[in-house]
Amino acid sequence: MAWIQRDSNSRRTVLSPRIDAEVNMQLTPEQLVAEFQDAVMELYFARKRIMLLEAENEALKAELGSDDRPLGPEV
Repeated sequence: MAWIQRDSNSRRTVLSPRIDAEVNMQLTPEQLVAEFQDAVMELYFARKRIMLLEAENEALKAELGSDDRPLGPEV
């Protein structure tokens, strides 16, 4: 019973189609814990992805910095 889910095609997290039904129902303590654990895992993977993107960004900046051309759009 996840409120968010990973879209495997676009690597985006999207709202579950079941969210409308879930909003109107009370969660048991076990379900609440499961939802919290799902959120923690989503946060973990989001942070991991951010770290990978930041490393890739730094590598690209270093690669561009090694070129003799100026950064920015050509005029």
